[in-house]
Amino acid sequence: MLKKYLYKLYIGGLTLPWILSLIIISWKRDKLRINTALCGLPYSFAFRIRFYHAAVTDLLKFLHGRYGEAIVSRSRDAAKLQALRTGPSLYLTAHFHNWELMGAWMTREGIPLLSGAQPMANPLSQALLLWFRRRLGMRVVFKAVPRNAVRHLKAGSCFALLWDQRAVGSPISAPLFGHNLPVDPIPHFLVSHVTVPVFFGALLPGGQLRLIQIANPNRASDPYRHLARRYHRVLELLVRAHPNLWYGLAHGRFQNHVESKGPTHVSRETSVPSGVMVSRETKERRVVGLSEAKDEAEEDVARSRRASGVGRRAKNPKESTT
Repeated sequence: MLKKYLYKLYIGGLTLPWILSLIIISWKRDKLRINTALCGLPYSFAFRIRFYHAAVTDLLKFLHGRYGEAIVSRSRDAAKLQALRTGPSLYLTAHFHNWELMGAWMTREGIPLLSGAQPMANPLSQALLLWFRRRLGMRVVFKAVPRNAVRHLKAGSCFALLWDQRAVGSPISAPLFGHNLPVDPIPHFLVSHVTVPVFFGALLPGGQLRLIQIANPNRASDPYRHLARRYHRVLELLVRAHPNLWYGLAHGRFQNHVESKGPTHVSRETSVPSGVMVSRETKERRVVGLSEAKDEAEEDVARSRRASGVGRRAKNPKESTT
């Protein structure tokens, strides 16, 4: 009873979140400003307040272990939830809203969920995070993630992964908000070893779980060909609808991998900016084009030198008099 009262007073009443959001108003401000500009999202002081308030509220709810509202799913997603419960599946999500409590709810709903994550740099923070996750009944692996994930999938269970993290040096990339960004290759490694349906999931404001199947091995000969592109497309639509709930804006997702210097118009269908190509072939063609232009410039210089006599070997005086 006391915990419920404290929740309503400090979290449900929005008293503590507003105070804390004003305290951390400058936390990662520059990165937030740059990332919102790269995504073509509106940035203002009001947006910063909403972003930090949502982040603090979701953190307090996670620490408290209660979302505060009933988490529900759409009736049309009943078959997808059943597939997550009864068979092997890959569940991809993002740093969106309260993904931790979403995973805890899925575990309580009978989904044999195992998550893979990167350990935090601070040992104390990592230990606290593990304690809170265990309290919620969540299972997370930090070492030998591909091996543990394959074993879990082959056992007929569900493996979950946050796929919006920075992936330096990955050979797999897909466009997001007009920027070709590398993605973690683990999902592609998993589906190359185990044939499973792939779902994108996120918890919307108000407690509604949204499930979207982005790969169905029963309906296509090569269902995983555009997996990263489909994931980014759904994530982009989700972020455009709720920009202050994607905490990836405070991460280094776009760092060192930005191909354009500012926001561009992005197609809702392909997530590729109009007039911009982001494939590897396009990059190679650009390099070839630059080398060809350099060769043509050198030929022009040599031609002009020959016409003006610069650099031409002087004639022998004896030859000129004979």
